[in-house]
Amino acid sequence: MTKEQRERTDAPEICLRSSHRVDVIVRAVLCATTVLLLVGPSAILLFLANHSILKMVLISVFTALFAVLLSISTKGKRHEISVATATYCAVLVVFLCNIAPNRASSG
Repeated sequence: MTKEQRERTDAPEICLRSSHRVDVIVRAVLCATTVLLLVGPSAILLFLANHSILKMVLISVFTALFAVLLSISTKGKRHEISVATATYCAVLVVFLCNIAPNRASSG
């Protein structure tokens, strides 16, 4: 906390954090969330070889979660969020189409 920030308030219940520290924490949380949103459904889809409805529900839920988190965590415009969400959904569907048949035929 800088001297200027300390001078802004005398209230003991207010604690100002370093903007650099907050930025690092936010970036770490966003990075972990992004990895979880990409790897999570892909890992689950590997084990759902014979459950088509469950696969579609999983893709729909993770796509909706991605759209909500993207709209909350960024200042993107509506069309940018729509394009990013459509791309994310396409990645999951392509993964579903390319990986699931190989898993089903080998198991």
